This record gives sequence, C-alpha cells and structure tokens, in this order.
Amino acid sequence: MSARCPGRERLDLYLEGELGRAERRRIGAHLARCPECRDLAGERRALLGAFSTLPAVEVPAGFANRVMARLPAEAPLAARRRRFRGLPAFLASGATAFLASLLVYYLATGRGLFEIVLSLGRSAVDVFSLAVPVLARAASLLRVAVDLGGELASALGRGLHILSGFLTPATLAFLAGTSALLGLFTLFGIRRILSLGEKS
Repeated sequence: MSARCPGRERLDLYLEGELGRAERRRIGAHLARCPECRDLAGERRALLGAFSTLPAVEVPAGFANRVMARLPAEAPLAARRRRFRGLPAFLASGATAFLASLLVYYLATGRGLFEIVLSLGRSAVDVFSLAVPVLARAASLLRVAVDLGGELASALGRGLHILSGFLTPATLAFLAGTSALLGLFTLFGIRRILSLGEKS
C-alpha cells in the first residue's frame, strides 16, 4: 500500500456506506487502479458479511436495571461540595499558623524572613553534606555484605556437597550418638556445678 491508499479504516467506512459521495467516488476509482487495495476491500467485505450473518444476542429483560443497581451510588454534588468546603479553612488556618510562628520567631530573635530562609538552606546543606557520605558508606557496606553472603552460601553449598559423599547411615548414627552423649555430659555437669553451689 502506498501513501495514497485509503487504509483499512477508510475502506471499512467505504464498505459500510459511511462516506460522502465525493470520497466514495475517489475510493472507488482508487480500487479500480490498485489491486492490493481491491484485495483488501474484498477481505474486509467478506469479514463484514460474516459479522452481519451472526445471530442477534438477546438481552434478558431487566438486565440494564440489574447492572445499574450493582454500581456504587455516586455522591450527590452537594455532598461532594460539603466534603471540600473545609479545605480552604484548613489551608487558611495552616497559613495563619505559619505566619504567626514566623512573627514570634522574628520578635524573639530579631531575624527576618530572609535570614530564616538562609539559615534553613544552610541547615539543609549541612544535613545533606553529612548524609551523603554516610549513605555512600552504608551502600558500600551493604554491597560487601551481599557479596560476602553470596560467597558464604556458595562455600556452604560446596562443603555440604563434599560432606554428602562421606555421610553414610553409619556415620550419621555415630554423629547422633556422640551429640546425645555430649548433651548428657553437659546436662550432668551443669547439675553438678549447681549442686556444689547449693552446698557451700
């Protein structure tokens, strides 16, 4: 299709009879000259014909009312206005409180608005200059911790793989028995130490 071809949308409107007389004549003349558009128009005509042969869908009685009943009720305009009625008062009270605090600060320190803004800017720069190196170090430490954790997990996986070759049922039974004996000796040792403490 060239730039002069009407395109699918205009062809659909042409086939449905939605265009004016002059444009219909122009597209008809183009279809007589352009085999590609003529083939496309044939395909679109077949598609439109297939759609027109589909059976009509019957909507059950009261369908629209049931759908509308399930939709949430929109707040009436008066309720929406009441909801935002307090917003200007809230903004005005906030601005008044801010100006009052500036006045109190000015009366207490003798510093004007420009000096306050300047000191706030300096404070922000100080906080920023302190926070950036700390955040950079924290990011560096986090990266090292992640790398170290990955290496440890990899080493643990390799160690378990190596140990799995040596762990037979007899070895596991020996390790379980030894652990149980060590636990008993530890328990009896703690009881012995506690009993000696009670006698003295």
